[in-house]
Amino acid sequence: MELINKVDASGILSVDLKDYRPQQTIVFFDISPHLHMGLMLKEKEFRASLENTDWEQFRDKAVAVGCSTDAIIPTWAYMMLADKLQGIAACTDYTTPENLALQLWKNNIRNATRFLAAAGPEGGGEGGRDRAVAVYNDNGQTETAGKNPHVRGSRSA
Repeated sequence: MELINKVDASGILSVDLKDYRPQQTIVFFDISPHLHMGLMLKEKEFRASLENTDWEQFRDKAVAVGCSTDAIIPTWAYMMLADKLQGIAACTDYTTPENLALQLWKNNIRNATRFLAAAGPEGGGEGGRDRAVAVYNDNGQTETAGKNPHVRGSRSA
């Protein structure tokens, strides 16, 4: 009797989520050293402080922007930081480094055309675009990619 691998026959492609871990270096830009006494934003001082910042240290890095103190930061200050980091940082978000890493990881999974393409004819498969792809996390929950959104929910034990 010949053994048949039902997973291979089902057209579902298994993926290891660790393969999509973000590769960029993630750094935190703390606004508080650029504030008056670390607590108050004075526009003139803030602008001067930003002008004296070495922006090249953020080249090709993912930058999480935040404030380590309880200071109230006006929206225009974040916009000014985004302008300074534009074209230098790989990406910028107003969050913690941990949350930015998680967001980048999720984006990599959502945009994971690499594993769909690997199932194509050149990879020995039938073509990845119409295959269902189930991606399981540690809780048994799935996220899907590709054209078959019906592969969603929990993995049966």
